Amino acid sequence: MLASSAHAATITVGQTGADHTTIAAALAVAVANDVVQIIDDAVYDEAISITVPLTLEGTGLNRPVIAARPGPTQVTGDTGGTDGLVVQLTTPGNVTLRNLIIIPSKTTTPTDDLVRSGGTNAINLLMEDVVVTSNNGADAPVTTTGLTEVDLTGATQTGDDGVFLTGTNSTFTLRRTVISHHANAGAGRDGLVCSGATNQYFIEEGCVFSYMGRLGIQANGGTFDINSGAGTRVRVIGNKGFAGIWYAGAQATTPRAINGCDIVHNVGTVAAQGWGVENQSRGTTTGTFSNMRIWGNGGQGFLIGSVGTADTVLNNVTIGGNQRAALEVAAAVSPAVNAGNITINDSILAGNGDLLSATNVIRHNGAGTMTINNSAIITEGRLAFATPVIDGTGTVVQNNVINGDPEFTSGSFTNAAFLEVRNPAYVGAGSGASDLVGGGSLGAAEPVYVWDVAGSGDFQAPASWSPARNTPAITDRLVFDGIATAGAITATNLPGGASTQEIGRLILRNGADVTITTATEGALAQPNLRPNEDGTVGYGMSISADSKLTFGGTVGVMIRTGYPTGPTVPSVKARVDGSIRFTSSAAMAGVAHRLVASSIDGIVFEDGSSFEFAARGGSWGFPFSSVGRVRFNNGSAFYQGGTAAAVSEGTGSNPFNNNDARMFCEPDSLFYNWTSVISTSGAAFGRSYGNLTLDNRGAAATWGGASPWEIQGDLLFKSTMAAAYQFAAAGSTGDPQLTVGGDWTIENGGRYNDLYTGASNSILIAGNVDWAGTLINIAAGSTRIYGFNGTAPQTVSIPATVTLNGISVDNAAGVTITGDLNVRNVVNMINGDITGNLILGATAVVNRSLNAAVTGARTLPIGSTPVTFNITSAGTGTGTVSGSTTASAGASLPALTTGINRTWDLTATGISGYTATLTFTYLDGDLGAANEASLRAARFNGSTWDVFPSSTVDTGTNTVTVTGVTELSTWTLVDQSANVREWSILNH
Repeated sequence: MLASSAHAATITVGQTGADHTTIAAALAVAVANDVVQIIDDAVYDEAISITVPLTLEGTGLNRPVIAARPGPTQVTGDTGGTDGLVVQLTTPGNVTLRNLIIIPSKTTTPTDDLVRSGGTNAINLLMEDVVVTSNNGADAPVTTTGLTEVDLTGATQTGDDGVFLTGTNSTFTLRRTVISHHANAGAGRDGLVCSGATNQYFIEEGCVFSYMGRLGIQANGGTFDINSGAGTRVRVIGNKGFAGIWYAGAQATTPRAINGCDIVHNVGTVAAQGWGVENQSRGTTTGTFSNMRIWGNGGQGFLIGSVGTADTVLNNVTIGGNQRAALEVAAAVSPAVNAGNITINDSILAGNGDLLSATNVIRHNGAGTMTINNSAIITEGRLAFATPVIDGTGTVVQNNVINGDPEFTSGSFTNAAFLEVRNPAYVGAGSGASDLVGGGSLGAAEPVYVWDVAGSGDFQAPASWSPARNTPAITDRLVFDGIATAGAITATNLPGGASTQEIGRLILRNGADVTITTATEGALAQPNLRPNEDGTVGYGMSISADSKLTFGGTVGVMIRTGYPTGPTVPSVKARVDGSIRFTSSAAMAGVAHRLVASSIDGIVFEDGSSFEFAARGGSWGFPFSSVGRVRFNNGSAFYQGGTAAAVSEGTGSNPFNNNDARMFCEPDSLFYNWTSVISTSGAAFGRSYGNLTLDNRGAAATWGGASPWEIQGDLLFKSTMAAAYQFAAAGSTGDPQLTVGGDWTIENGGRYNDLYTGASNSILIAGNVDWAGTLINIAAGSTRIYGFNGTAPQTVSIPATVTLNGISVDNAAGVTITGDLNVRNVVNMINGDITGNLILGATAVVNRSLNAAVTGARTLPIGSTPVTFNITSAGTGTGTVSGSTTASAGASLPALTTGINRTWDLTATGISGYTATLTFTYLDGDLGAANEASLRAARFNGSTWDVFPSSTVDTGTNTVTVTGVTELSTWTLVDQSANVREWSILNH
């Protein structure tokens, strides 16, 4: 039915069965307040101008596509080019665009904005369930959700912005509208432009502004408000200019507010751009930003550019993962003052920046005061920025600010758990003891009970908790808070035996110092059932960096991370940032304290944490269960048989239970051993430690075992040890038996015995060696090779009283010997040189690997009489040149010659066809009756000596050099009289 002038009508558009077959025809007859309905999902390639108040909507499940050409009526005053769908009323009124897809026409493409409003008359424009995007080249939208970036190759794009809303005294509302993909990277195009000082702009639930060439939203004037309400959050995603949302224009009195918005992955096309939000030029009116998640942007998360004297308030905001500061207040730019105050409440400010300026979480250079209340500034964990955390010239005041890693469930904005907080330290850390979640959520609610007894109290008494824990449940979150109950406390009567409890979480925070005891052997299990993104569950136990949990009493205490009585559940984790300590008592009747991990890395000790195992052994015999594995991350420490300060109480028991893989140590963790117990049944072997410090105060510890033993970091023998650590001869068949990834230091007074005399095997060391100890013994019958295989230059300092069986060098950067190094039998040079003084045994051999095809000099460090083997003409093969020396004259020398008191035995295997120059170094004491100035090289050919008259002597360096050598054997140096014809000259 056609509209009449008397009342509003519905006018239909469709290819069949409708009033009109084109939208333009319907609009030509429409009057104020009519409804133009498109009843099919066809493509309408037309010029659309709306000049009277009306509704233009699609009906049915599929939305019609408007391929907009430039409208017949352009917006007054817009000279930037031709616009597409234009809304410009001749009289004030309401316009609704609903359930439509708007793309540029391929035939006549708008050179300016795809949707544009304007004029001088007030417009109340609602865009609801509308997609405004590029044409995929086949008259379809490149996207309908805007959540995933698509390639615009072959697409038809509008000339400038997606939607440009301006006018006078107008109100614009967008609901579930997607404005996306209007330009490739670098083009100066925005998704939504809001321009007009007298207008109001309302962005409501489900809107998406994404993957534009410049800005997601440019708010250039008027009142601007994003409020998702209870619906889907507004998302500003992946825009490629200088910000996701940019507030521009000097609006002195019009407020701007956001409540419920995700601003993620917006990236700058040039350095110092890609901000999440820039709040700029605002005059005097406070801006309020709430329930926001600003994540993964290419610049600052939230930049206060220049706001005059206006205040800024952030409530329940999470800002993190951005490449520059999470929050920056710029110095005065324009206007000449940036004096507004900034208040941050219940927010989480984290960072993962990688640009040069990203050395802080907060940068405040404004004149106003920034006050941070009940929030978190992340200075630890994978989201921590480098220090300083806060910098700038502005004043920053902090009230109740925590620092623990939020442990976000997911950093993906498409995940329902995006930036959900998991760290139980955030429970009760917000305003009014609410949970601190920033813009996320802690997930399903769990009952929280906080310990409420100073000194000592009964764990099972309901009144010991606040609120009273009358009915224990598997979801209970039990919190010991050092602020709520200051000082050391003891929780007695931990449930054990038949009364063992399963709880949701056990949390120590804010400097809690808690000792737990039990009257009956048993466990407090923690099968927290709340799933994480990867199917696992949150931390069943969490101990903050300033908190300590002690297992005490006379009966063994066990804590299990995940042992449900019902069906199998995902693994429960425990995180320790503070310390756990096992103590013991002489009254403990054969039982020990114990931690049980239900999975690999089920208990993790983080950087700065410690486990102090000062307990007596018992029927359990070891602190960690074989069910899972305990992990010690870089910077953590395990003190075996004592505390961080000193050995104390019991000696501790074997943490490994022989060779079960019950703990894992990262390279920069520390295992400090006061006792000999880890040697039991070869338990030290088959292990990978980080840094290992040995300070044995008990009996001598004898180690053996066929499995290799790895020290990833430094190995240190303390000067205070009372008994030696020693390698056993029996059973040590692994090769290498020990590897040290860092330095090996034996302090003066340290005790070390290498008793190994079995089949040849090695110890490999990648760092420096400094054995200052005087109680060091290497078995006389040792076949051990000590290898130096670092990648940086290594230094070796071993007392002259110690003789090694053999050494090897596999380090291109070389090894420098400090002082003298005694080697009895063998030196293997696989790669790199040795500098310094080697003292070799009488029968010691030096073996050097080489490739005959590579020319150049290699030194055989045969003690103080080395030989240089310089290949001058390449041969073939990869093999070994071996050398040894004897301090005695060669037998059967030629007549009228006098030899020195030294011979060198040189052999080559695996190489041939080379020509070499040899340089021999002799000692003054080797000369005997020989005339030094007349020395020449001589080689034994199997029956006689061949003298090389062309060889030269350098009496200053005590060397003789011979050229043209093609084969090796036994060599010496001879003095031959000048009047004797040297007929036995061979050039080999």
